[in-house]
Amino acid sequence: MKIEETTGEKIDIQSLLDDALSGNHYRRISVKKDLQEHEDEVIPHLREALGHDDTNVRWKAASSMSMLGPKAFDALLETYGKAPSESQLHILWALGTFGDSRATDVLLKNLIHEDSIVRYVATEGLGMIADPNTSAALRILMQDDSEYVRHAAEEALAKME
Repeated sequence: MKIEETTGEKIDIQSLLDDALSGNHYRRISVKKDLQEHEDEVIPHLREALGHDDTNVRWKAASSMSMLGPKAFDALLETYGKAPSESQLHILWALGTFGDSRATDVLLKNLIHEDSIVRYVATEGLGMIADPNTSAALRILMQDDSEYVRHAAEEALAKME
């Protein structure tokens, strides 16, 4: 699956996806610009990878999508509600990295999740958005059982001051 660039150079989308989903962090970062330039072609594949059986593939897909622009955010937001529970954490994390207020409702709903990792990721995401309207919910988390959640809530609240 190759596409021609304006320079006449062919970009192999499959190779780009392989690099984006590789276990090598530096390789994934090095393809960021190409991912962004070809996001229309790669988003459907990364979205599909979010449902993969292997949790490492899901994390890499979420990480790759977090490097893209608004189209990736929209795809993640749309995918979240339909995704199996084992994929939702990865999607929730990626949504939070954008700092886009449209993720606020999804993140707020996860502040009461039974899993402290989910609460932590949601709290981190709200910190990225830094919407003062979420401060009451974050203050409640200052009493959470998890030290990590309490610390994330403290940091998120500090960003709002």
